[in-house]
Amino acid sequence: MKVRKSSIIVAIVMAAAMAFLLCCICAEASTGMRSHDAQGNVYISETGWVQIGSDTYYVHKTRSRMYAEGEACRNTYRWRGDKLYYFGKDAKAIRHSTHYIKLDKDRTVKYIYTPGDGNRGRYNVAHKRHQIRKHGKWEDTGMQTNIWWMCDWKE
Repeated sequence: MKVRKSSIIVAIVMAAAMAFLLCCICAEASTGMRSHDAQGNVYISETGWVQIGSDTYYVHKTRSRMYAEGEACRNTYRWRGDKLYYFGKDAKAIRHSTHYIKLDKDRTVKYIYTPGDGNRGRYNVAHKRHQIRKHGKWEDTGMQTNIWWMCDWKE
């Protein structure tokens, strides 16, 4: 009789654990399954612009020399319309300003500061121009440009 009661308890515990895991998998599947490999590359089951919780990712639709299909952008900028995003080493779009990247209120890149010049130079995303600080004010310099060489353009 003791063996039967313990078998029933084990079966109930296992069924509850499996139900819990199934709920977790179903909830995650509706927002994209996220995994990573030993090199830190992040893979998500959906492609394109993906929102998982409060995190934004861009996941490549096709394979390229730099990215596998289903791999998320890492350590790069990416345009979405006229908005610029930066994806960190964890593949998430950053949500807070860094030493070299100043974010706007909508968490898109507003300025990119030039490393090594004491914050005297920056790229203004809205103006699509480099700027230098003169007499305490920022002034546009040069021609309008897109920072295409710093961005990931791969679908």
